[in-house]
Amino acid sequence: MTTWKSKIATLQNSGNIDHVNESQLQLGLFTYPVLQAADILMYNRFFRVPEQIISTYAVLTAAESKRVLSLRNPDQKMSKSAPDANSRILITDTPEQIRAKVKKAVTDSEPHLSFDPANRPAVSNLLQILAGFECGVLRKALSSSEDPARLCDPSFVAQVLNERMGGSGASLKTALVDTIVEELRPIQSEYNRLLHEDGYLDSIAQLGRDKAREQCQETMTGVRRLLGLHN
Repeated sequence: MTTWKSKIATLQNSGNIDHVNESQLQLGLFTYPVLQAADILMYNRFFRVPEQIISTYAVLTAAESKRVLSLRNPDQKMSKSAPDANSRILITDTPEQIRAKVKKAVTDSEPHLSFDPANRPAVSNLLQILAGFECGVLRKALSSSEDPARLCDPSFVAQVLNERMGGSGASLKTALVDTIVEELRPIQSEYNRLLHEDGYLDSIAQLGRDKAREQCQETMTGVRRLLGLHN
């Protein structure tokens, strides 16, 4: 299992899991799979998901996850645990924080934009993020009859920026900042509403705790009975 290696590699800001300092390995990385299994078994979730469903979702999630890479190192995924806070965008980031992080994002010195992950990974990463928002704020300058599939195409995003905004790295970052801020606004608004609604989160936590305790007690009663520990 390479999970623990990848975790250490992330902390060390390394892209190679075979060259990590194992002295930083913590017990939690080993015990987590056991706790995860116990969490599933405690709720009697013994059903088996059909293989075709697993493979379908694996393909979908893999395709999406590859689109979001570090703003500071396009060879790594964007991660909340990366040492460099400027490598990621959080849903709680303010517009000023988002602007500062995107401004520091790695690009290159080419005068025009193009989607070329092999030769221009940093620029391609930003184009792909913007394409993930279906062109974001750039949609305002496009025809309403534009093919939706093209809006998600990073190459098309580059074309639009080249034709309408000069095609510089600065124009790409400006469009990306405006898009992220706009897309996160309703999410942040709801987040703040729930956070400041007196007692709401506590009531949800209490409800979940009560349901979990009831199920766990039922499961443990059965386990103790099978082990002869329950009269």
